[in-house]
Amino acid sequence: MNLVRTSVYSSFSTALRIISAFIVNKLVAVYVGPAGLTVIGNFQNGINILLGLSTCSINAGVVKYTAEYSGKPERLKSLFSTSFRIIFISSSTVGLTSILFASYFAKKILQDGEFAYLFVLLGLTIFLYAFNVLILAVLNGKKEIVKFTQANILSGILSLLITSGFIYWKHLTGALISIVITQSTFFFLSFYLISKCDWFSFSSFFGKVSREVANKLFRYTAMGITSAVAGPLSLLFIRNYIIKKVSIEGAGYWEGISRISSVYLMMITSSLAIYYLPKLSETQSNREVRHEITSGFKLIMPIILGMSLVIYFLRNLIIRVLFTAQFGPMEELFFFQLTGDVIKVGSWLLAFLMLAKAMARVFIITEIVFSLTYFLLSIFFISHYGLIGVTYAYTINYSLYFITCYLILHKKFAIKE
Repeated sequence: MNLVRTSVYSSFSTALRIISAFIVNKLVAVYVGPAGLTVIGNFQNGINILLGLSTCSINAGVVKYTAEYSGKPERLKSLFSTSFRIIFISSSTVGLTSILFASYFAKKILQDGEFAYLFVLLGLTIFLYAFNVLILAVLNGKKEIVKFTQANILSGILSLLITSGFIYWKHLTGALISIVITQSTFFFLSFYLISKCDWFSFSSFFGKVSREVANKLFRYTAMGITSAVAGPLSLLFIRNYIIKKVSIEGAGYWEGISRISSVYLMMITSSLAIYYLPKLSETQSNREVRHEITSGFKLIMPIILGMSLVIYFLRNLIIRVLFTAQFGPMEELFFFQLTGDVIKVGSWLLAFLMLAKAMARVFIITEIVFSLTYFLLSIFFISHYGLIGVTYAYTINYSLYFITCYLILHKKFAIKE
């Protein structure tokens, strides 16, 4: 399946997710305002770390080796059973930790120990999230694009219903509860879909553990956990710095523009995740690698540039429709945020190659370094230019990241010849 066809399939589910995100953003803006949006952003960053740890971050490895072992049933069975055991142990450990340290997490992330019950609820249900990630990774690696798309569509509908209901009912508290609940309920939808696949078998997930496969998957653990921890932590630190230097409302404006970026970038990232990781995993020669990367740039970059331009020129309308008049000051953040988004997508096209080829050491170093530089650049520019400085930092940081990825991969794969 080529990138164009994959993009068409994924666009259906992504469109629904975008619509759902727009509706949820509007409800959040109306019922909790900029300050509440800041709290929600902190909570999402915090639990994203725990969610990443719960899977031991092997999902990228599962995608890669499911695609690589296609047509080798014994190797696949070994992969699935080993993956299941790893995720069972990691999700149980993280879940227990979340329960035992619920008060600590609530005070550190939400500044209020009364929200400890959220982390208890997360701890009790996190294994469902972890197994859902495993199922989706297998579907992705098997190139079951239709079922993968169905899972995303049904999950999007369910997420919209649950989140909207809780926000309307309990406002900020409801929004926080819905974040935990929706992460886990998706499992039942995904499990139903994978059970309908001809090749699916329960026994494939309960076989012997392979030390060889485990070692291969753990190469992705270091990369995945680094990404799962470094990114959200830097965002937490930046948001708290904005609260300190600007205001909690200012942090809400930044969270708002960040949500706009994440929503419209879904269309791009979904296609990359579904197509690129399995495809790049299968490439054997440098020529094949260069072809896939070049094709990706030719197709994706004009799309992201066009989307960014449309959003910029419609920014005032977008603020009024998706948020409220309270978010008016967010307008000044659009130009450099969108510029950074374009560069970010370009860097992702290159960074996916690091994941596909399990370039663990390089990936880990770049993730840590550029998460740190994002925070440091944000401190510098916010101190000198106020809230808009965080978008300066965003653009500059991803420009440096893109250049670094290009130089590293050009040397290894001779990307441009």
